Amino acid sequence: MKNLTELKAVNLDKLSIGEYSQFIERVVNLIVKATPEKLFLEDDLLPALQEKLVLLTEVIGQSYASQETKQLNELDKERNKLAVFLLSSFRLEKNSIEEDRKKAATELYNISKNYIGVQTFPMRQKTQFINGMTNDLYKAENKKHIVTLGLLKTLDLLDEKNKAYQTLSEGRSESQLANKVVSFKKVKKETNALYRRLTKFAFAGNLLHESAESMNFINLLNKLITETMNANKQRLALGVMSKTTPPKQDPKPTPSEDMM
Repeated sequence: MKNLTELKAVNLDKLSIGEYSQFIERVVNLIVKATPEKLFLEDDLLPALQEKLVLLTEVIGQSYASQETKQLNELDKERNKLAVFLLSSFRLEKNSIEEDRKKAATELYNISKNYIGVQTFPMRQKTQFINGMTNDLYKAENKKHIVTLGLLKTLDLLDEKNKAYQTLSEGRSESQLANKVVSFKKVKKETNALYRRLTKFAFAGNLLHESAESMNFINLLNKLITETMNANKQRLALGVMSKTTPPKQDPKPTPSEDMM
């Protein structure tokens, strides 16, 4: 009587988007290597899994897009602060007792009046206005006044943050136009059903018509399941540790002799 090799159970619902997508990708690679025929799979099973893998890749792209939103919000906050600081500096320095600073601030204030309140503008309009403001302030006749007030680094940083915002927002807009929104929950449910079909056919095929390819597939899939769940446990454990480990505190200073 031959030994019966069963497929290990895998808790797919515990996996993150990245872990899940990687697991399915490696399963697809194992099927391709063994060939669907040797595993006694239905003709449509491998193409269906490959199609779901493409959708999972799109879901990961959507997750990245949400990270881009956070980056855009941070860049927007930074450029708001810089723009307000510059415009406020021009207004305050008009009252300077130093004649050269007073003159420089007055000139800059007069040419930047149209940009007052730019931090409250709609995002796209704000980007355009800040771009116009930095271009005006970089003109030779105005830049010398910026230098007089010691604000060149602030102007450079505002220009840098605004351009970074523009580049990131334009790239995201193109990506959003090119890709439809994909529901991870829906794709995962459909992929789970395909995976269950795969394991039933592969196990039954190996049981009834064992071959080197089918046996190797079962062993490699079991190994993949173990690796995936171990990696998942490690990730979750690290997350718990980071939440429960208290921050290191500086040792209390020892009282000096003259204080005793």
